[in-house]
Amino acid sequence: MAKKEFTIKNFLNSNLLFIVLILILIFLSFSLFKELKKRKEKEREMIFKKEEIVRLEEENKKIDEMASSQGIDILKEREARLKLGLKEPGEDVTIIIKQMEEKSVDTPAEEKIESNLIKWWKRFFY
Repeated sequence: MAKKEFTIKNFLNSNLLFIVLILILIFLSFSLFKELKKRKEKEREMIFKKEEIVRLEEENKKIDEMASSQGIDILKEREARLKLGLKEPGEDVTIIIKQMEEKSVDTPAEEKIESNLIKWWKRFFY
C-alpha cells in the first residue's frame, strides 16, 4: 500500500478537518451562548435600576411636597431646640457630657533601652 502524500487537497477532504471544524463550531456556540446570557442579565438589571430610579424620583417628589408644606415648621422647631435650647411644655431634656480620658504620655527617657538580643530572649523565654 502506497503512502499518501500530504497535500492541501487531501487535508481539505479529510475527516480530521471535519472534526476540527466541528470542535471550533461547538466552542464558538458556547461562547456565543454565554455572552447572550450575560447580555440578558445586564438588560434585566438595567430595567430594574430604571424602575428603581422612577420609584425613588416619585418618593423624592412626595418628600419635597411634604417638606414644602410642613418642613418649614419642622426646621424652625429643630433650630430652636438645637441653637436656643428650647423645649416643649412637659418635655424633659437630658444633656450627656462625654468626659475625655487622660492618656499618660511616656517620655523616651523613661523607656529602657534594650538590645535586640535581650528583646529576642524575652520574647522566647518569658
